[in-house]
Amino acid sequence: SDKAAMALLVLYTFAAWMRVESFPTQGGAVALFALRTASGLGVAAELRPAGVDVSTFSPGSGGATSVAKAEAAHLGSPLREKRWMFVVIAHSPGRPPLSAATAKLYVDGEQVASQRLRFPKVTEPLTACCVGAFNDFDAAAMAAAAAAATASSSGSWSSSSSSSMAVAKGAAAAAAAGAAPFSGQLG
Repeated sequence: SDKAAMALLVLYTFAAWMRVESFPTQGGAVALFALRTASGLGVAAELRPAGVDVSTFSPGSGGATSVAKAEAAHLGSPLREKRWMFVVIAHSPGRPPLSAATAKLYVDGEQVASQRLRFPKVTEPLTACCVGAFNDFDAAAMAAAAAAATASSSGSWSSSSSSSMAVAKGAAAAAAAGAAPFSGQLG
């Protein structure tokens, strides 16, 4: 329903007990969750030994279903393997001029990181939602967002991409360095 789609516009929180058995070699990421529309708008997150990478995908000037604004934030905090932890990611929209949209990471009940991150603009139902694995589109979009963030001249992890072509071009990078399926247990 339309109300389900609008829920993402208010705020979202992902919370889970988890135990990561092992991260991919060379500091690779594992897929944590994706909350996406059929056209790819929404949010996705990857778990890394050094924290969580959260990416948002909002429509561009090409219409409500074109992904043109991809932005990423790194919520840094060491995450250890073979240990149960309660992980929460909370993302709320800003209330200009009082506050900016912010993503926060909590581990075992304590806030360990906070970053400004554009809140996704979604007007269609969230029909491509998953936990612990990404489909091909999500992997390509995450790779494109990471590439855009890495190329940022400011040295900051937050970044914007002005073209939906970045998502399509991320497919090759995703195949080479995409997020692995989650290896562990969710409680």
